[in-house]
Amino acid sequence: MRAGRLRTRITLRRPATVTGRSGATRITWADEATIWAERVRLSGTSLVETDEQFSDYRAEFNIREAHEVAEKWQVQEEGGNLYAVTNIIPNVMKGYKTLQCVRYNE
Repeated sequence: MRAGRLRTRITLRRPATVTGRSGATRITWADEATIWAERVRLSGTSLVETDEQFSDYRAEFNIREAHEVAEKWQVQEEGGNLYAVTNIIPNVMKGYKTLQCVRYNE
């Protein structure tokens, strides 16, 4: 992988389960690492569900193979959108992983 293409700064966020005093559990997000990535693709479509329109954005990022990441983690672009990692495609020959992500609609 060529380092010159790593122009996007992202933060990988790991889910953590926290139990409150009442015994209820909730998911919080802990920052795992802030790394450089290459944004390969950014696409968007419009969805209509129950007469309401939603924006659906998808992104793909290439990161170095050494970084730990798993499906259902989050990717936060620096100064940008928050994405959920849906798929991880390894490319061992070139030394990187491709993260396929969908944006959180808030």
